[in-house]
Amino acid sequence: MKFLQLIALLFIGSCTSFTLNAQTKNTLAFRVLDEKGQTLNFTTATLYPWEISAVANNSGIIYLNVPSFQEKVVVNFSHVGKERKNITVEAAWAGTIRNIVLKNNDLSLEQVQVTATQSANKNSNSSIIFDRTAIEQTQAVSVSEILNYLPGQTILKSSVAIQSYNPLMLRSGITAASGVSREFIMNNTFGTAVIVDGVNWNNGADMQSLNIAKNGFGANIRHWNNAFDDRTVQNGSIYNQYTAALSHDGFDFRSLSTENIEKIEVIQGVASARYGDYTSGVVNIVRQAGNSALRARINNTSGLLNTSLSKGFNLGSNAGALNVSLNYLNGHDDPRNSRKTMERINAGVMWTIKSSRANGIRNTLSLDYMDSRDQGRVDADDPSDRASAFINKSIRISNRFAKDLNTALIKSIELNTSVSIGQQESFDQYYLNSSFKKIAYAMETGVSEGEIMPGYYLAYRRILGEPVNLNATLNMHTTVSDRSFYYRINYGLNYSYSANKGKGIVIDQDKPRFQSEEGVNDRPTNFRILPAMVTYGAYVENQFRTDIWGKTLNANFGLRGDWQNGYINAAPRLSANYEILPKLRFNASWGLSYKTPSMSQIYPGNIYYDIPILELTGATANEYLYLVYTQVIEQNNKDNLKPYSSRSYELGLSYEHAYASIGVNYFDRVSENGFGSVSNLLLLDVPLYDYSVNPGSKPTYWANGDTKYIYKTYTTLGNGVYNHSKGMDIMINTKKIKAILTSFNLTTAWYESYYKNNLPRIVTPEANNFDENRKALYAAFLSSESKSVNVKSTLSSITHIPKLKMAFTFTGEIFWKNYTESPLEDKFPDGYYDRSGNFYPLTKNEAQSPEYQHLWKANNTLQTRVHNPDMVYYNIHMRLSKDIGEVLRLSFNAYNIFNIRPLYVDPNTRIVRYYNGQPSFSLDLQLTIK
Repeated sequence: MKFLQLIALLFIGSCTSFTLNAQTKNTLAFRVLDEKGQTLNFTTATLYPWEISAVANNSGIIYLNVPSFQEKVVVNFSHVGKERKNITVEAAWAGTIRNIVLKNNDLSLEQVQVTATQSANKNSNSSIIFDRTAIEQTQAVSVSEILNYLPGQTILKSSVAIQSYNPLMLRSGITAASGVSREFIMNNTFGTAVIVDGVNWNNGADMQSLNIAKNGFGANIRHWNNAFDDRTVQNGSIYNQYTAALSHDGFDFRSLSTENIEKIEVIQGVASARYGDYTSGVVNIVRQAGNSALRARINNTSGLLNTSLSKGFNLGSNAGALNVSLNYLNGHDDPRNSRKTMERINAGVMWTIKSSRANGIRNTLSLDYMDSRDQGRVDADDPSDRASAFINKSIRISNRFAKDLNTALIKSIELNTSVSIGQQESFDQYYLNSSFKKIAYAMETGVSEGEIMPGYYLAYRRILGEPVNLNATLNMHTTVSDRSFYYRINYGLNYSYSANKGKGIVIDQDKPRFQSEEGVNDRPTNFRILPAMVTYGAYVENQFRTDIWGKTLNANFGLRGDWQNGYINAAPRLSANYEILPKLRFNASWGLSYKTPSMSQIYPGNIYYDIPILELTGATANEYLYLVYTQVIEQNNKDNLKPYSSRSYELGLSYEHAYASIGVNYFDRVSENGFGSVSNLLLLDVPLYDYSVNPGSKPTYWANGDTKYIYKTYTTLGNGVYNHSKGMDIMINTKKIKAILTSFNLTTAWYESYYKNNLPRIVTPEANNFDENRKALYAAFLSSESKSVNVKSTLSSITHIPKLKMAFTFTGEIFWKNYTESPLEDKFPDGYYDRSGNFYPLTKNEAQSPEYQHLWKANNTLQTRVHNPDMVYYNIHMRLSKDIGEVLRLSFNAYNIFNIRPLYVDPNTRIVRYYNGQPSFSLDLQLTIK
């Protein structure tokens, strides 16, 4: 009821915060044509500086209402496979229909943008945008490779990027080389939202992980990396292992192909109030429909083959357009064998219709199918028969409906809906070779008989998930404007439903994969019985544009209300940019955001402690007896795990010169109440039994009335991970220097992250140091903290020769600094627990004294700063694209073209680390039949 009241207040506020629109409309009309004079329906036109968008109807005509002609008015036209064109509009054009011709998007154009650009728009003050040309120039086989060109990210060769789970970590000093706790990485990557055509493609229902409470956030079925060849030499030390999908690690961007994507917008700062359920950033993917040429593409890299087909069909004046796309990828970790492979299929169909009327309906129905198979196959030379497989299939139906109403309260309305159903499987196997295996079956607390059986068998684990996600978003807006003032109110609602109908964790208890020395063992877990997750959201934002002291101010003030996991959160968002000098703009923003926990975090699964009481063997199997006490700890975080929050502010300057554009943004982001592991002490009073031997049959046993204390620890989940990141992004794009036909792009990122885990951890000393007679039995670490710094630059030179239809790019990466440091005190316990579970704090001197040395962390080197590495190094890549005629594009890409392989020897461990992977070359052919 409270949430419904909040929605009502937001809606009433939006309706009473403006007067009726009484301005005179200035209508522009454009007919969009190709070079042959044929109309281009479903072309998108955006009117600047107000960012008002419209779509061409079946006759190729676009209608736009201009709030005012008092300032420079520009219309940007975008159509799949065509050039992006900016037209400066004059007031005299109002009331007429102007023809706009869009040329084919090829290298014969005078200006071709092949790198990302920074933009202050209605979604964010610091959006980074990859348009279609930039996407094609990267020659990427997945969206994850495109995102590697963001500031601070590392460019990887395709064969590495596709073989490992690939979420996105934004604006963090933590990198893959930092070696920090997974909890800090997970809270960042999990907080990145993925929006495709206005719909949130969340993966909150994915549960492809083992019991987090039992094994921590890194718990999962894994690739058996040591069954493959050494990846250190081939990929570098940082990427010498391949990880599998973790549901609470964020979206796997390698699962998305690049076909039919018109634009990728990455919001790293404060996003519009329209976007919810994020804390780190938003990746907004826009696909464009309409009549387009047949495009066939084939990309061949060492051990990797990627092929695709796409085509847009014009179905007639009333039937709209149909776009189809198909992509197939097959990648091997090593071209010499197929032990580690990644196979992916993406298929999509989009049907778009638009009424011929100026304010008619627009509707796009989409059907998407994804199938990825990440597998580690059995090596004939491996006697353990190790293998792993991670299969993810999904089908998604989405619909986008939009209608211009032009009423006083609602100028336009947009409804986006989506439903997806998936089939997921995580699997591994391992042939065990031991004398005996002791197995317990009990699912409830108490004493029961288990089994003792030979330990020679092929053990396996399997996780079967069937995630179901439903999403709906309703967006509306209205406007008020006059000559010097433009005011727009956006408001809407969103709904999300997530459930998992899979069989869950499937384990053959007669053939267990592990038997923990701590007695914590796996049991089958059924996902189907778990309740669904439902979230609601509402937002209202006030967007206005006006003149102050003769300079233009754009501002956006918004408020979100979200009901997530039983918690109601209010998230205000403020952003503004002001033209302080001609072509020089200052921007500032501040906002709050929240991220709801996933199903795997809310329902991690119960913990089962199996404590042996009697372990008896005899001459025959009939005389075996395994009596075990099982303690079940139920895990349900529905009521105690709340969404974690992020508050951030951003300051920036942007300058548009005739020769270059420069953007500088400083950010400061604090994330609180992140998800983490909490250690708990478990004291068990286990009953003891006596027995008598019965030759030829099972022994007789009975409780003797005595008990024994057993000391164990277990993990639950809680809110208590803190992260404070700050830093600066610098992006410079020069215009083409005509004398050398070359432009330059420079990005530099400086990120510093301080992170602290305020959740207590209880650490059991090493077995040779564990003595129950000691008073200090368990080490207690009440918190841990570290700081990571990452500084990196990317410099590109782009030589574009239109007459030759050729573009030649060199990209250099400079890794200036990367290190992690933590205080010396963090390596020593804050206190200890005795055998009765009582906690005793330790002073700094006591914790570091020899008396408590048995409580120190294992391998305590007392090193407070670790460099990754302690030197500046760089990498250089080359890319060449050539259009041959009007049909064929030939592209060549070289990763680490000069074979730069710096080495770093750790002064403490003497371990040699390789940086940069071995050189890799790829050939990309694209056939376009217009």
